[in-house]
Amino acid sequence: MTNPDAYIDLKTKWKTSLQVLGYRAAGLGIMDSKRHRNFYAALHRKGYLKREPLDEEIPLQKPQKMKSIIDLAVKKGLIDIRQMIENHWMADLNFFYRITGIDAGFFDRYIVSKQDFELDNVTDLSPGIRKRKV
Repeated sequence: MTNPDAYIDLKTKWKTSLQVLGYRAAGLGIMDSKRHRNFYAALHRKGYLKREPLDEEIPLQKPQKMKSIIDLAVKKGLIDIRQMIENHWMADLNFFYRITGIDAGFFDRYIVSKQDFELDNVTDLSPGIRKRKV
């Protein structure tokens, strides 16, 4: 079936876009390549590539498993979040928050700024400073 409106019930059930449903149908062999092209042409004609039916009614789901996996990996000592952010992800945290849906405060409990306030390696400059007579 190449009519995107026929997939609206599936969109409601699976909470995914009509575009994804069309792609999946093609992947499962339900639509051949010609029907798949016609499906996308129909999406375009109906304006569904910009806004699909039910987009306002079906709330966006935020990833929950990602939070759980990161939390477990940190607690088990398998990953160092600070190192991952600075060396591996190489992305601004605000960008990462937006693309994953994970709220910014989630990582705050893992990222602890290590500051060294010890004065062991401080060079004493006072012997070279001349005192002024007043």
